[in-house]
Amino acid sequence: MKSLLIFILLVGSYTVNAQSIKFKILGQSDTTVNLVKYFGQRLFYADTAQMINGVVEFDGSKQKAGILALYLPGEKILDFVYNEESSIYIEASMPNLMGTAKSKSIDDNPISVENKIFLEYVQFISNKRNEANVKSKSRDGLDESDAQYVRLSAQINVINEEINDYKEKIGDEFWSKEYLAEQGTKSKKLEIERKKLSPKSKKYEKLSSKIQAMEDEVKKYKDSTALELQNTKYLDKQKIKSDNYITKLNKVNPENKKHKKFSSKIQEVEDEVMEYKEKVISDNWDEAFIKGKKMQLKQLKILRDGPEKGSDEYKSLTDEIDAINDEVIAYQKNIATNPNNLLVSKVVLMSMDIEIPDAPVDYAGNIIDSNFKFKYYRDHYFDNIDLNDDRLMRNRVFHNKFTNYFSPKIMLQHWDTVIQYAFQFCDGLNPKSDVFQYSVSWITSQYEKSKIMGMNKVFIHMGKRYYCTLNDEGKSPAHWMPKENLEKLCEKVSTHYDLVMGATPPNLILRDTTDVNWRDFYSLDNEYTVLYFWDPECGHCKKITPKLQNLYSKKWKERGIDIFAVGKATGDDFGKWKKFVAKNKLEFINVAVTANLYDSAMINASYFIPRYTTIESLNYQKTYDIYATPKVWVLDKDKKIVAYSLTVSQLENLMDRFQKKTDSTILYPAEEEDPEEDKMH
Repeated sequence: MKSLLIFILLVGSYTVNAQSIKFKILGQSDTTVNLVKYFGQRLFYADTAQMINGVVEFDGSKQKAGILALYLPGEKILDFVYNEESSIYIEASMPNLMGTAKSKSIDDNPISVENKIFLEYVQFISNKRNEANVKSKSRDGLDESDAQYVRLSAQINVINEEINDYKEKIGDEFWSKEYLAEQGTKSKKLEIERKKLSPKSKKYEKLSSKIQAMEDEVKKYKDSTALELQNTKYLDKQKIKSDNYITKLNKVNPENKKHKKFSSKIQEVEDEVMEYKEKVISDNWDEAFIKGKKMQLKQLKILRDGPEKGSDEYKSLTDEIDAINDEVIAYQKNIATNPNNLLVSKVVLMSMDIEIPDAPVDYAGNIIDSNFKFKYYRDHYFDNIDLNDDRLMRNRVFHNKFTNYFSPKIMLQHWDTVIQYAFQFCDGLNPKSDVFQYSVSWITSQYEKSKIMGMNKVFIHMGKRYYCTLNDEGKSPAHWMPKENLEKLCEKVSTHYDLVMGATPPNLILRDTTDVNWRDFYSLDNEYTVLYFWDPECGHCKKITPKLQNLYSKKWKERGIDIFAVGKATGDDFGKWKKFVAKNKLEFINVAVTANLYDSAMINASYFIPRYTTIESLNYQKTYDIYATPKVWVLDKDKKIVAYSLTVSQLENLMDRFQKKTDSTILYPAEEEDPEEDKMH
């Protein structure tokens, strides 16, 4: 009897904990479907099952709580909340899964409250977004890529052409129809003849020139005929006035205030003349026709570009948009403050912006800090997110909020600033959590891939702190990373830690071309040092090195900028190195691990270390990670790195800006260089 009781309890326990996730999708044929899970913005397969007659079921006990999704063929996704409820049953219709999804009860199991609220919320937000978009388009106008924008623009062009044609018709009453007809016939004949030719032929160009000349002649005739209708004395007077201003304008420096004044006067005269000419034509047209067309234009432009800012219509639409936003915020707050400790409440709260208080003011009512609102927003950015709840990381909202924090919208894109806030954020997380893993991984990876000079410092410092420094347990905090990958990353971090912005790179003490004298760059007393690595057999180096010599002799030498060039000179390369230095008359410092030094050090390195040099110097290729040449770093007077990986033009421009010599002659303009040919790693 006792054994039977245990069996029943086990069955009962299994039934209670069994978590069914079931869907019925109307309009979907039988197929294999997937359950997928989010890790930030990325989707991973969680389970697979067969959908028959639109119905599919998964075992939820295998899954972690968060936002999951049903993934159908054709990349159709139905997001839902999984929070260990005893059962979830959702019905939806193809093709608009999210728009038709409903949480329902089935087989005497209670309805999934989480999904009832979640799906209704998603649909509410979608509807309100559409409403707001319609209002915004009406207020602000359409985007140029919008099909309706293109259609309205075409209609506007047609009406403008109708108006212009009408003006031409009015003008035709004053012009000689015989003359114009004759010119038109000639022009058509030339057009027919030209169509038979290739656009590249000389005859084609000749005929095009003739056609243009005839068109110019017709325009000149029309203008001269139209002048007969106009007050020539008035126009002559305006021309004298304009010529007078032009004469004065030509005597004044373009940067002088008088130049702007005369330019403005000339424009006023030209506008006045144009207005007068328009008036002459308008006195002869049908006002009702023109008014009707202009009204059509106005209405179409409002549809395309929106009403004028400040108009009653603009204000009314703004009020309607604000009302929609207020409705959305009220709906979100209602869910976020649900007392039942629902996951969906936390998800919705996470998607909401924090409320920013008014900036503090002094006794006179003046704002004390004009940046208060921005600082408050940045410092309280994550207030609506429970960073101790890993469930929140398993959806796209977290990723979008998190990455936005490190974007230029909020974060100054300077390596030290990013490092400061990255450390501050990650140090506050539970190091065992998924939130910690995702955040550390994303920041590290993002800045390792960055193409912006200096940003690799974020990667190196993140790697040092969260991957390569052991925790209290004697392990790497990056518990998710395989050992082999971790070792490679930490080797890279170790090599590059002193090769990033603001760091002082290891000194190099090597022999110069005499193969006797030792030189190092720490002892150089200068404003800037260009640390340059090259190979006499490297094609790019052969082009770039002489350019550096040109910059050094014509600009940098007298301005306290040294070049400390480390060449490849072991074995047969020693002779090639010396020959290249002599042939190109390289005046700057040239050092190398020479062939003799290399051979001697291989026999007895302790003879040279530390008496003459260092192990880092003899192994400079490993020390500076010289995997390709040419390679360059720029150091300031304290021998700290201020730039690296530049083209010749960028390097020249940078040194001019650093020394405030922006009026200096440019030897290598950016527009004339080949970024691939002139790039230094």
